[in-house]
Amino acid sequence: MLRSLVGSEMCIRDRYQRRVRGKTVIAMPSRAVATASQLLQESPDEDLTVMTATNIRRLCKEHGLYLMPNLNDRLYLQDQGFRKIQNLEEYSRLRALWLDNNAIHTLENLDQLVELQCLYLRHNSLEDLQGIEALGTLETLDVSGNFITSLGDLTAQTKLTEVLASNNHLSSLDDVQTLTAATQLRTLDLSHNQISAPEEEDPWAFVQFLEDFRVLENLNMEGNPIICQVPAWRMSVVARLPHLRTLDGVAVTDADRNGASQWAKDMTSSFGLPVWEWKFTGSS
Repeated sequence: MLRSLVGSEMCIRDRYQRRVRGKTVIAMPSRAVATASQLLQESPDEDLTVMTATNIRRLCKEHGLYLMPNLNDRLYLQDQGFRKIQNLEEYSRLRALWLDNNAIHTLENLDQLVELQCLYLRHNSLEDLQGIEALGTLETLDVSGNFITSLGDLTAQTKLTEVLASNNHLSSLDDVQTLTAATQLRTLDLSHNQISAPEEEDPWAFVQFLEDFRVLENLNMEGNPIICQVPAWRMSVVARLPHLRTLDGVAVTDADRNGASQWAKDMTSSFGLPVWEWKFTGSS
């Protein structure tokens, strides 16, 4: 297969030499090879902050990827100042796409990426995730450091195992409720948002929301008011999520689990009601 064609035209010719009646002849290269050869001569004389086909191929060459689009299963398009996602139609076999540190406002033109499993969009200008519904094969989604006020509708993303959405503008359970469709979620980072329970609502509802993730292993809610509103936050969460390995950046040990389990029993014994059936107000 053709990789980045860093070599000279002689390298391309050598691949197509064959022997006829004892003599070495050079066959005409296929159209695909000729096209790839021509790409070596292209110069990026257009705006480098626009996601053109030429700029994408240039980045493929820089990262040692294939110049033939449909041969790539990954694409590194981060740190380019791109404002719009476009010209990815030929990259239909992508499984991982890096778009971090650009200026992207909208998720668009992703319909052709029918095999995409990992999408990285850290530090862009997204305010919502409208358009992501086209990506039903996603397993990892990283939208940290944007301006997202709601995760919107992720009901089509049932294969998600990792969602990273720290440092956004999420403020309530409603803004993240859609994640319940991701029943295989193992890592969830919602740290440094403003998620809280209104005064008239019970903050324990957020812990009950987390219980829907039966295989959740890593949870980070640092920097959210909700962790101050739920009494004994760490004990409560560890007691209700048995598979946790890390909580808020700190490892969950066997001692933590045993302590949380005993605490829950003591609270039930003292008050005659399991702590998860208590009623609280949203005020911290």
